[in-house]
Amino acid sequence: MIKTVSDSRIIQHAIDRIAERIPASFILLRFVSFGHPEAMISAWTPKDERAPLSIDLPVSKAEHSVIISQRPVFIEDAEREASDEHLRTLAERLGARSVYFSPIIYDNQIIASIGLISRGAPRQLTEDEQEQFARLTETLAPLIFNAGLQESLRTFTEDLSLLLRLARDVTSQADLEKTLIAVLDSWSKIAGADASAILRLDEETKRLRLIASKNLPTGIFERYTEGITLADTLCGLAATRRVGVVADLASEARFADLHAAARWASLRGAWATPVKGRRGKLLSVIVTFSRTVREVSAEEQRLADLFTRPVAIAIENREQQSKSHTREEKIRQLRESLRQSEQHKAEFMSIISHELRTPLNAIIGYAQMLADGFSGDLNEQQRDDVQTIINSADKLLRMIEDTLDLARMDMERFPVYMDQLALDEVVRRAVHSVESMAEAKGLEIKTSISSHVATIRTDPERVRQVLTSLLSNSVKFTDSGSIRINVESADAGGVEFSVEDTGIGFDTAAFPHLFEEFRQADASTTRAHGGTGLGLAVSKRLVERLGGSIGVNSTPGVGSVFWFRLPTEIPGAED
Repeated sequence: MIKTVSDSRIIQHAIDRIAERIPASFILLRFVSFGHPEAMISAWTPKDERAPLSIDLPVSKAEHSVIISQRPVFIEDAEREASDEHLRTLAERLGARSVYFSPIIYDNQIIASIGLISRGAPRQLTEDEQEQFARLTETLAPLIFNAGLQESLRTFTEDLSLLLRLARDVTSQADLEKTLIAVLDSWSKIAGADASAILRLDEETKRLRLIASKNLPTGIFERYTEGITLADTLCGLAATRRVGVVADLASEARFADLHAAARWASLRGAWATPVKGRRGKLLSVIVTFSRTVREVSAEEQRLADLFTRPVAIAIENREQQSKSHTREEKIRQLRESLRQSEQHKAEFMSIISHELRTPLNAIIGYAQMLADGFSGDLNEQQRDDVQTIINSADKLLRMIEDTLDLARMDMERFPVYMDQLALDEVVRRAVHSVESMAEAKGLEIKTSISSHVATIRTDPERVRQVLTSLLSNSVKFTDSGSIRINVESADAGGVEFSVEDTGIGFDTAAFPHLFEEFRQADASTTRAHGGTGLGLAVSKRLVERLGGSIGVNSTPGVGSVFWFRLPTEIPGAED
């Protein structure tokens, strides 16, 4: 499913480009995550500005072959494919006759499948058309990859944060079961699992027994309910070696019993990950089953390890609650759980942000090379297309940098350096960073720096970062009028910066949450204007780190004034 309106338009434009060169009645697109195709497939109509038709349709045999082999497949007459029920359903829904499926590959991984639908008489693509289509899908690959980055980051962060909060609040067996089921729901969605379970280690018997499950076949459910020993070839191996284990249940005799229980549900791939608590103590094992077999990358295993942490926290909290009866002990546990939750969230955000930044920098670099003419001269339309890629990637990169800053602050790895602040230079650089966005909307940016402002010593780069964030926020929520930057002496000494706009404004009821992570004044503004709500949260942390304060005054329909005040020096900063 296409993630945002902006992504939808970019991909629609690419779809139209394909249709200009290769005639098609519909063009299909299905995203693939962790090697597993999404349930929804989008059907695009070339030269049609309307949103694509989203169809809830299982993967056909033909499309499954493309995803597994990463090679194109041509179906001359879909109506005659009696053995492929889902393909015939697709043909009936869209009136399809000929279908040409092809993989979209980025960084050696399949990220989507694309299909060309032709109505009327059966039609085979010529060799020249197949070559053109292959080149066009290569162009589409970074767009598809970029479309999923922002949503993936938000989904992973929000899911893990929610799970960590649930785990922190576990005080009863019912709370524990609720948290474990939530973990399985979230992880199954991300990993594309068809069935999953959590087995807990019984310290006395040294057996792993089922404590939570999702869609387990009866045979496996009974097997895990009874309990398995640490000699088990899948979960037992993951438990004893303290590493993730991936298996093809049909490939080796040692998995024969497990495969016999899973085969009736068409489950073949298995992935077991140990859950470790404090000081590496083994607590349980998370195991997932799927209908396909695939390798698990090191990054995917790290992500799985992160999703075991809510399980570890929940189990350990329950154990501690069972043993503890005093109020003082409960308070200590809650504080420790909160500290761990925040640390794990910060680690998760840092890992994901680093993993996203690497391919994103490549996208920006290659796009800039195209814009500079390294691969030949571009016409006006091509330059506009490349600039759209660069602008969207830069926007996402700024969001990732904000996420990294939050993670560094949470882990107390965020030093500031004190130097004399050159107000003119800081304001000029901040304005320059948002000038192109403001010009595109016809907004005028005015500046006013009082001549009576005292000299202060602070971190100039962090001041520029905060000012840029507030300016960017004002440009985003202002459709007409102007934006004004004022710099003047603060009443209590130091300097006050303010950014005044003629934007949409918002109600004061939103103020208590405005500077929290992933929050905006109104959830509807996220859909209308985009953004994650990280910029203001980072700005608040930075201003406080500089020893200052930040706030806002706003009137709906009139505009907003964001301000921050800084002292003459930062207490405890390095020169």
